[in-house]
Amino acid sequence: MSFSFDDLVGFGLPTDDRGPVEEGFARVAPYGFSITDSARERTAELMAPYRDLICTDQPLVPTPDLSRVRQALLAEFPYAASAIDPILMDVVARKYVKLRPTLLVGEPGCGKSRFARRLGEEIGLYVARIDGASLDGAFGGTSRRYNSTEPCFPIRALAQAKQANPLIMLD
Repeated sequence: MSFSFDDLVGFGLPTDDRGPVEEGFARVAPYGFSITDSARERTAELMAPYRDLICTDQPLVPTPDLSRVRQALLAEFPYAASAIDPILMDVVARKYVKLRPTLLVGEPGCGKSRFARRLGEEIGLYVARIDGASLDGAFGGTSRRYNSTEPCFPIRALAQAKQANPLIMLD
């Protein structure tokens, strides 16, 4: 059985009939759901924590003063200038923070995770960390998640962040 926007009423969730998205926001919409009648009750239970997220406009974090961010990061991570500048260049001409996927490479314990966390904090992003060693499909979904109708990690991060552009750190 397909799951459409009309079915959201049965779960007590808003439908996506709110018109265009205002600048500075992004709309989270439940596209692509597919559930069986037997899974409806469990789906409603699992969706309950996400009622305030689905079909709502979540704020985007505006770009902060990047010179202040750069100075703070360089003071704390002077050895990471070659990483700081290219990452911040992604944000320079934007009204709202948008970072490209970035891979930090280095020996274990050199501060990659701490740097990523501090980058997010300095820019004003919620930082959601997921352990890459034990993913078991938690990030994008696998048959285990599909079977349980449990949301993927990015949706859970959006719900925790209360903002549309959290920094998701795969550690």
